[in-house]
Amino acid sequence: MGEDGGVVPVTVTAALDAASGCVLAAVLHPPQDGPVQLSVLLAEMAVPRPQRPGWPALLEQAHAGGPARRLVSLPARIEATAARPAAVPETLIVESTAAVTSAVLAVCESLGISLEPAPLRTMGAKRGAVRTLEVLAGLFARHATTAEEACGAGEAAGAYWSMPQLQDLLDEWITVRWHQRPQEQLRHPLLPRAGLAPKEMWEVLLGVAGMVPLPLAGQHYGELLPARRCALTDSGIRLGGRRYDDACLDEHRGRGQRWEVHHHPHDPRQVFVRLPDGLLHAVGWAQGEHTLHPFDEMVRRRTGGVLARRGAGAQPGSETTEGFGEAGRTADVAAVEGIAGAMTVHDADGGDAGGHIARDTGGLGVYDPRAEAELW
Repeated sequence: MGEDGGVVPVTVTAALDAASGCVLAAVLHPPQDGPVQLSVLLAEMAVPRPQRPGWPALLEQAHAGGPARRLVSLPARIEATAARPAAVPETLIVESTAAVTSAVLAVCESLGISLEPAPLRTMGAKRGAVRTLEVLAGLFARHATTAEEACGAGEAAGAYWSMPQLQDLLDEWITVRWHQRPQEQLRHPLLPRAGLAPKEMWEVLLGVAGMVPLPLAGQHYGELLPARRCALTDSGIRLGGRRYDDACLDEHRGRGQRWEVHHHPHDPRQVFVRLPDGLLHAVGWAQGEHTLHPFDEMVRRRTGGVLARRGAGAQPGSETTEGFGEAGRTADVAAVEGIAGAMTVHDADGGDAGGHIARDTGGLGVYDPRAEAELW
């Protein structure tokens, strides 16, 4: 579900280590936004996640706002994500040279990175990296569908996953499943029956080739992201329909100047503002913790259902309970069935007191804490 509440197609731009099969970066985005900027991919692959500003809190927030059934617990995911491979590459082979700008060339030159165009595809054959990403996309699509069904989100509730939620689901799946999954192409010639997982192959090759430590600190993460000039008002910084604010901005408000703001085009949770001390300071989205508030996930899905009916040509009054006509109740019940379709009404003894939504109340039913708990 896009930011306007409508259904949008998605694509993934990834950076793949061809030797080990590890996904160093994977950014999910609408295809109409064009290719992901190369500097964004560099920030994702070169800066280890634990060094990024506010990373543990952002991961905890994303974990709380996703599906009720996770692949791993939050502590296990923090441990696995911290060990996820990160690297400053010697050579980047890019599929599209349109993503290479003068700013990207300057960054690559400063980091000692060589850029090469991808070789032309031969007729009837696919290069290894393309085939690997196709398999990854197919397996992840299957996982996302299964996770959606486990959440009980029906079609009447609108599209269930928002873009940030789907990105978080992809990051978790790559860390926990893809990097742990043995692959046929990761075999030693003398051990043809022993396929390794990408993380295992990473460890093998790292132990053989060694490593030149060139870690990028958390400050480099913001520096690599694209920048623009934004006004700083009493309410903070407005960017992309969102408001960003922090106490570090207090002494600089109302100066009537525009400030240098670095932002991830596909991660709206925070921006980085360059203050007079010359450093970039992380400023969080003012409503970023909305997923941790009770009922907010139900409200978001309810809103998606209303917007979906608007796109289908439904009358504005159909999503309300104006009057007590059967048509008004039917439309409203259809909207909530995807949200509370699994909700049952329990009596004081815990038994089933009806097994269906109380439709005589316009489809809102009696609140069931057990069913609500399954959404968290």
